[in-house]
Amino acid sequence: MMQLLIRLVRPQRILEIGTNIGYSTVSMANVAKEYGGKITTIEYNEQLAKQAIKNFKHADVAELIEVIIGDAKEIIPTLK
Repeated sequence: MMQLLIRLVRPQRILEIGTNIGYSTVSMANVAKEYGGKITTIEYNEQLAKQAIKNFKHADVAELIEVIIGDAKEIIPTLK
């Protein structure tokens, strides 16, 4: 469903809160790369973020994804 919504709306920037190991992020990135979209994802757990980054590289979508490690409540107000 998320892929369909992204395909329809074609957002240039996507914000994901809670990366975990990146499964959903990869799914979104595979659609976003069709039109040049980018994803910023925030993950509190550093170990999960590191695994997600490995998964992004393996799925060949790492260049589309910015990973921010930390508390989303503190990070979101600093984003443009």
